[in-house]
Amino acid sequence: MFLYRIFVTISILVLFPVFFYSVSFDGVQLYVLPLAFTFWLLISKNVFTKYKKSIVFKIFLLTAFARYSLLPFFYYSQNSYLSLSGTTTELNLSMAIMLFELLACGLCFFYFANRQQQALNDEITPSIFFENKLTVLFALTVIVFYLLGTGVFNKVNFIWNLQEFAEAQMDGDVAEVAGYGEIMFLIFRVIIVLLLLTFVYRSKITEAVKPYLYLFIVAASSTVMIGMSRLSMLLFALPLLVLVNKIVPSNMVKRMKAINIILLMVFTILVLFSSYIKFARYNQDLQLSQVVTASSLNSYFTGVGAIAGGISSAYDSSAFKSPYFIFNDIIKNFPGLAKFSDNKYISSTSYNRDVLGHELWADKIIPLSVTGIYHFGLFGIGFYHVLFISLALLFERFSCKEHYIGYKYLYIDLSIKLSLVFMLNIGSFFAMFPRSFLFVFLPLLFIRTMRIKVGSKL
Repeated sequence: MFLYRIFVTISILVLFPVFFYSVSFDGVQLYVLPLAFTFWLLISKNVFTKYKKSIVFKIFLLTAFARYSLLPFFYYSQNSYLSLSGTTTELNLSMAIMLFELLACGLCFFYFANRQQQALNDEITPSIFFENKLTVLFALTVIVFYLLGTGVFNKVNFIWNLQEFAEAQMDGDVAEVAGYGEIMFLIFRVIIVLLLLTFVYRSKITEAVKPYLYLFIVAASSTVMIGMSRLSMLLFALPLLVLVNKIVPSNMVKRMKAINIILLMVFTILVLFSSYIKFARYNQDLQLSQVVTASSLNSYFTGVGAIAGGISSAYDSSAFKSPYFIFNDIIKNFPGLAKFSDNKYISSTSYNRDVLGHELWADKIIPLSVTGIYHFGLFGIGFYHVLFISLALLFERFSCKEHYIGYKYLYIDLSIKLSLVFMLNIGSFFAMFPRSFLFVFLPLLFIRTMRIKVGSKL
């Protein structure tokens, strides 16, 4: 229960200064958020025991801690509460919504606890790897020709070239990617990584060395980025890291813990480096306050300010418009159907219009409960959190039962992304399934089922 003690201890330590700041400020008492999260932790000890092997639960914990504990701390320590958007009533209502979301997610984890623990304890180690290298090479060749036609390689860069890429992007020298180039580049990288993992796994290299080679493959593949998105870099690497931990034999679990710490340090360095490039362009000095702020936490984790920013417009939206919002939110990022969507009835566009005051772009993440209000009125509060957490746990159970390394990766990837209920727009969740089916599952299915007789097995 080391993880449980760590979260409880840190949450209590954060609660004290937040409470001290809040009692001296006559306004919105944000201390109720870390207080509620700490109380939630204290009554969830048994749940921690059931989910000690669950990556979905751990990701939820980290994002919830950032949202309910760190965000109020930075609001007060940086005096950001002075710029909170929304009336006092809206902010109080936003906190009530956040508390309901936490309760709903907690009940969801409690409901699936026993079956999740059984699936995690009975997990099957991958035993079916890429078997025919000519099939793999053929798939990679087809993908490469498609990628060349989309121009995606003009937007691909290594992390040590980020500054040069950032300057080129600022100057308008980076062309837009056509078609589905960015999505196909993801599966291109994934197939290469899985192929390399297969080589190492089936090689005669000593078992003591293989985990370090896995580490190197995952870390090296993560240095390649499309654009400057740090989140996409982490979301690419994390499923592979989880998969690697499932490949190694059980007698090397302790060594893998050390390797995971090393890899976490590597990713931390990569994220900090990319943050330096993003915030320190043209010889400007990077300040830590520019990277971790109340504003950035509120944006990334859809905090109280993010909910208050659009709750009124969502609630005032006419009930007869709900089907239009649901339909357009579903197809907005759906491959082939996005062009039929109507911006007038897209919740993220409406939300950004109210927050930013225009519709030129819609880069603000809309909280899922605000989307739920657009779709179902007050009954939509917490609905999507429960839905996507349930699906994340379902795909995690699927991954536990899967033998084939390709499908196991796909299920892990879906479970991780679906667990980010505080960080992604509704369109990202809806688009996840058709994109995964068309651009990940089908290529992996082709590699799994096709046999080119001329090729020899790996």
